[in-house]
Amino acid sequence: MDQNNLVDIGFEGHPWTWSNHWDSEGEVRQRLDRCLGSFEWCQVFEKVNCQHIDTYASDHSILSLNTHPGKEKKKKRFYFDKRWLQREGVHQVVEKAWLKEEPGSWMFRVTKKIRNCRIESLKWRSTFQANSKKKD
Repeated sequence: MDQNNLVDIGFEGHPWTWSNHWDSEGEVRQRLDRCLGSFEWCQVFEKVNCQHIDTYASDHSILSLNTHPGKEKKKKRFYFDKRWLQREGVHQVVEKAWLKEEPGSWMFRVTKKIRNCRIESLKWRSTFQANSKKKD
């Protein structure tokens, strides 16, 4: 690390990145994996953080490096407004979105079709003023 002018970024989460997963005496937990950056890089990404994420698929934890923490855009939950059913065109919008061909496994296709319906419904909704305090 010193030879290459790298610094340890630190971490959040449990203090180890590797475990032998012994359930009895003799369990070993160590921080073997680290996120490193140059001093200059750390100045550019001064709020960077590394999280240790537990996994059961491996004896190593997942390291998640976020260079812009706190900048995640929270998605608003989608709600289908039942009043839309009274508007002309909503059935066609949903049907067209659902019938769009999607590759992949059955469940993947269903998930994509639901996503398509949500996106197209939101686009359709933006074409009119939908204020619940105003009467249609």
